[in-house]
Amino acid sequence: MGRQKLIISIIMAFSFAASAPVAAQFTPQYELIKAAEKNDLEKMKQYLTTKNVSPNVRSRVEGYPVLLSAIDNRAYDAAEMLLKFGGDVNITDERKRETALMRAAESGNMRLMAILMPYKPDLDLRDAQGQTALMKAVRGRKMSAVKILLKEKADINGTDMLGNTAHDYARQNRDRRTLKLLEAAGAN
Repeated sequence: MGRQKLIISIIMAFSFAASAPVAAQFTPQYELIKAAEKNDLEKMKQYLTTKNVSPNVRSRVEGYPVLLSAIDNRAYDAAEMLLKFGGDVNITDERKRETALMRAAESGNMRLMAILMPYKPDLDLRDAQGQTALMKAVRGRKMSAVKILLKEKADINGTDMLGNTAHDYARQNRDRRTLKLLEAAGAN
């Protein structure tokens, strides 16, 4: 008898958890997130203007920001629209605490960096491991992103949680071009 109760409670708990996102799918916030992921600008504009949905809305389940959802789906026009409607360029995901700029720098996505830079992102925000966009660009060997971040005056001597600087990461990568670039900008 005890085993049957356990099985029934597990089934009920699972069915409740599985149905939670479905219940949220008809909210305007959810619809904005889906429209952003599909780069559906017309639908997004409707939710941002007439439905007054915040451009900083997060998914109900993971707490994931719509801006990062759009970027993950390469919906760059949608990302730009969110920023134009007052979206926070520095918004982070809750787990890794990464910003859109960190993701763009790490992947060397120049198109995304060009979209973000006019909105003045904080170049020196740190993720959960204490890394900045510059550190991520250096670690990923993304020279174009490194150049942009240095031009915009990113902190070149900041350290992460392990005490590493962007210069340390370039040295670990044996990346002489980046080392020279960082040293020319004043890295220690």
